[in-house]
Amino acid sequence: MADWNGKKILIVSMTTWGEMGNWLSGKSLGATIGAALPGCQVSVEAAETLIPRFAETGRRIKDATLGSATPEERFARYSQVLRELEPVLPPGFENSGSIEPLQPLVNRLKADPPDVAIGTKGVICRMLQAALRAAGLQRPVVNYVTNHGHFQFPVHRVEGAAIHLVRFPEGVAYLENTCGWPRESMRTVGYLIAAHQLGSLPATAAPLADQEPRQSLVIVSNRGGKEYLELLSALAAEARHVAVTFIGINDDELCAGAQAIIDGAGLDWRVVSSLSQKELFQLMLQARRRGVCSLVCKASPNSIFEAIYFGLPMFLLRTGLPMEEWGAEIVVRERLGTVAESMPELIPQITQALREESLLRAMQQRQAEFARVYLDQQASVKAIVGALDEVMET
Repeated sequence: MADWNGKKILIVSMTTWGEMGNWLSGKSLGATIGAALPGCQVSVEAAETLIPRFAETGRRIKDATLGSATPEERFARYSQVLRELEPVLPPGFENSGSIEPLQPLVNRLKADPPDVAIGTKGVICRMLQAALRAAGLQRPVVNYVTNHGHFQFPVHRVEGAAIHLVRFPEGVAYLENTCGWPRESMRTVGYLIAAHQLGSLPATAAPLADQEPRQSLVIVSNRGGKEYLELLSALAAEARHVAVTFIGINDDELCAGAQAIIDGAGLDWRVVSSLSQKELFQLMLQARRRGVCSLVCKASPNSIFEAIYFGLPMFLLRTGLPMEEWGAEIVVRERLGTVAESMPELIPQITQALREESLLRAMQQRQAEFARVYLDQQASVKAIVGALDEVMET
């Protein structure tokens, strides 16, 4: 094992490209490395602070995802934002491009040089390579692939990374075929569960003896969508026995509509517009202790694998973003939940499963089997540390 005592690792993640999922992945990775290498100083910093133009790109991505009426429109608008970066970041930019937009990042690297730099998106890795060159520093850059589907966009294709850390074997195959990277440049490291790495889970999960087992449902709208109100109305009519928590993230109008439906039905269901990741994880954990807790949300990879870790039956809407489609495909292939194109298609499947709890229990069993193979946290930590040791030793 390499000697990490006194060494420094800098992790750079996006806060605005998506709903904080990339930032959460970076924080989780940082917590994992920090715990595994106690003599190493690990810093996790926002890409938008170090590379200001990324904030504007993030704003445009949010406008595209929230302001699109159909999945097709959403992907078209998202793709346009990424394609407009291609002339700014052409192939070879890392070795010869202008450094003016990178000056804050260059200054950061000069002021406190890391021994290893890690980017949680390919485009971040490319910026790190260019800034290290401009700073006159020779340091390895590690590409932590949080979502291999993003690499269909050329701006993410980072050449010359010291190593690529990929979550699943199918991601390795995808990157080999799409980017032409040799398999020996990649390591399969599994999926770090943010709830576990960030300390949101207690050491023991004692059952709540004073609570009757019951079904619960957590509905999360993190990209807008009036269709969630259609679901709430159906549940109020057909599944009044289920405890529902409706989360409309930063969407007061949607939450007001949800509250009106709940009040009109005379139910004591909960509506919230702001909930931290840690609070969400604790909510899921507590709901599971009391019985079967199911989840309704968009089929984004982070949501999918966190739900599998908690053993939450999933009812998912496709996002319309092809770089997230691989997560939905795993859910369908392994029968870990239900994926639908629209809420009218999803609602009857939800209500049927809530009536027939055996369907939910079967989903949980398949999730447990999947988690044993792909979500082994100790194995992931060992694989990540082993890969970083390789980088340091070479």
